[in-house]
Amino acid sequence: TTIAAATNKDTNAFDDTPTRSNQTVTCVATWASGEGNFAITNVGLHNDGAGAYTGFYGGVDGLSITKTSSFTLTITMTVTYASA
Repeated sequence: TTIAAATNKDTNAFDDTPTRSNQTVTCVATWASGEGNFAITNVGLHNDGAGAYTGFYGGVDGLSITKTSSFTLTITMTVTYASA
């Protein structure tokens, strides 16, 4: 999972193995007080934390969250798969 802005990016692994219930997968990632301290404008869910993104599963653009060292940030992303 990546949080990003125009000039900053920070990628964290999931806190634990994502959970699945029927067609819904839930992923949770936490940024500690010393991580990702910048104005966040988007969040993305992808398959590789090394920066070589070979699969992008979803995300949110247009955010306005300023992460500072005074708190931790936990992001929960829920993806629901549906039949085409």
